[in-house]
Amino acid sequence: MENFAVIDLGSNSVRMTITRINDDGTYSPVKEMKSYVRLSENMGEAHELQPDAIDRTLTAYVNSKTSMTSWITLKSKPSPPQLPVRP
Repeated sequence: MENFAVIDLGSNSVRMTITRINDDGTYSPVKEMKSYVRLSENMGEAHELQPDAIDRTLTAYVNSKTSMTSWITLKSKPSPPQLPVRP
C-alpha cells in the first residue's frame, strides 16, 4: 500500500488530492484540499500575475505540501519553495 499525492496549481484554485493505492491495484481518496487563490485576478491586458495573487498561491502550495508530507513518504526531497520577499 502506498499513498500518492497530486497538487494542481490553477488560475483560480490550488487543489491537492492524496490517494491510497492498495496492493491489489484498487485506490481510494485519503485527503482532499482546495484553496481559492484567484491567481489570474487583475492580470489586465498585459497578462501579468499580480504580487498578492502570487503570494496567495504560494501560501496555498506550501500549506498543501505541509499537509501532504504528513500522509506520504517523499521519494526525493525537493527544496521547499521560497516565498518572495517584497522590498
